[in-house]
Amino acid sequence: MFTLKENVSAYEIEKKRNEMIKMGIEKGLLDCSTLNLSEQLDKLINAVMIKSYK
Repeated sequence: MFTLKENVSAYEIEKKRNEMIKMGIEKGLLDCSTLNLSEQLDKLINAVMIKSYK
């Protein structure tokens, strides 16, 4: 299970993005693993966006 921390760094976002790209290349863009990583990446980015508006 993926849990979101309050403080998300650009490094964490980039790391998750690279994981997703690698998984997409290996298993395909519609594979459940790739989609799960995409969702996790979205959550990280959203956390940063929400924090920037506070």
